[in-house]
Amino acid sequence: MAEIQQSSSDDAAMPDASQSPSQTPPPLSSPHHNVVPIAVSQSHSQDSQPPATPINEYETLYTLFRTCDRSPPTDSEGFNLDIVKKQAEDYGQTWEDLDPTQKCLFAFLSMRNQVKILFNMNNNNIDAVKENVILALDPDSHERSKLEAFIRRGGDQKGSNCHQLYQNFTDNNAALTAAIKIGYSLFNEMTEGNRILRPIFRFQTANSVVCFLICAANAISYTMELRFQSSTQQKAFHQYGFNIGRYMRNKLSDDGIYNCVFAKRGGGYPVKILEDLLTHNTCDNAGKEITVEVDPIFFDIKYSISPMAVFEYIKMRLQKYGPIMFTNFRTFPAFADDQETLFCGDWSNIQNRYVPDMFHAILITGVHLLSDERYGGVLFEVQDSLPGRPFLYLGFDLLKSMGEPEMCQINEGVAFAGAQLEYAFNDDTDRQASYISGNQSPMFGQEEQKLTISTDYVHVRKQLNFTFDTRPDWVTTESPDRDYAILT
Repeated sequence: MAEIQQSSSDDAAMPDASQSPSQTPPPLSSPHHNVVPIAVSQSHSQDSQPPATPINEYETLYTLFRTCDRSPPTDSEGFNLDIVKKQAEDYGQTWEDLDPTQKCLFAFLSMRNQVKILFNMNNNNIDAVKENVILALDPDSHERSKLEAFIRRGGDQKGSNCHQLYQNFTDNNAALTAAIKIGYSLFNEMTEGNRILRPIFRFQTANSVVCFLICAANAISYTMELRFQSSTQQKAFHQYGFNIGRYMRNKLSDDGIYNCVFAKRGGGYPVKILEDLLTHNTCDNAGKEITVEVDPIFFDIKYSISPMAVFEYIKMRLQKYGPIMFTNFRTFPAFADDQETLFCGDWSNIQNRYVPDMFHAILITGVHLLSDERYGGVLFEVQDSLPGRPFLYLGFDLLKSMGEPEMCQINEGVAFAGAQLEYAFNDDTDRQASYISGNQSPMFGQEEQKLTISTDYVHVRKQLNFTFDTRPDWVTTESPDRDYAILT
């Protein structure tokens, strides 16, 4: 049974007014999000252990990451490792005493300006910065677990036994759904390619703060597939999907990384991701909003809006715009049980008064009007990102009691041009900046191969030895079915 972890450590070193600021400057900077996604405690990473053989010499950060069996960011080849070593010494770390994984973790922190952000966020208090750096390198800390998600080898990994997840969900809740008077789900909708929309499943790995990324990625896939013609499910996923592991590593802003790893209320908004990835189809829509908000008045406890009116409104929104991103769902202890698929009641009665509010990003994919007033008369079908619970039902009574929800959808006239190489799923053997970060890292049955690639940096060709997986364990455009899970 999975349990919800704090998305950031409540004991993380924060500014202390009693300490005098240090004048020691850091080398690097960026902005700030504040929605906290939750994380699951079951880890699906099989590459978190450092290599047994210690490594002493590295030429660049790219060499460091590759030698230490981690995925290098796309621009790491030109980054000076001496700068990283010097910064480590400045913030209390002896480079030679760090193990290979710790070296990669600190290198990523340095490369993505995290030390400078920590310095700014802690009122220039160098001692507080050092404490946060220690947490990020400590194998037993939440910060370390969250930071490892950014360098984990291979990006997103295909899961198994996922073909029947949505069907199992509906079958297991047959007694509940028997009470539904009228129901609507996106997974009964026809796409522009004249196919029934089918779910794609993305699950969180241990302590990763990625539910906002999963929410945005799924919203893009579903919305674009519903609006634009794709002849096959494989083609649709190739066109509208992207590798979250790669996106985190190569495209997430420095501030976004800080919020995922260090912020007391970490994570980010799906809307920010959508603004970075999506665009309007025509010049006439230039400057218009990428997303549209769902009217929160339908969930305001001060108003007595009938269940029928709520059902009709949400159904209309789903039909017109596609899935609804619910970005500030307020969690509670019982939500940690990923075997439970129905949550209802008054949030103030089921929350833990002694635990800070934790927010979670989820995707509303359906709405159902009940034949009686149970659960407030309306059930919302929601896609989640906990491995044991791809879908759940939320009662209208629960959502009303949580306070004003933040719900939005992708606006009309908006399109996704497709993932860039830095965060795409692909099988290409041609040289590309993100190749090593991709979905060809070994996990199970292995096979030694040689690959000659061109590098744009020094205009030479290199022959490298790679160990490839010999089993079809990765999501690619050639996957036989899109009904797979991806562990992010």
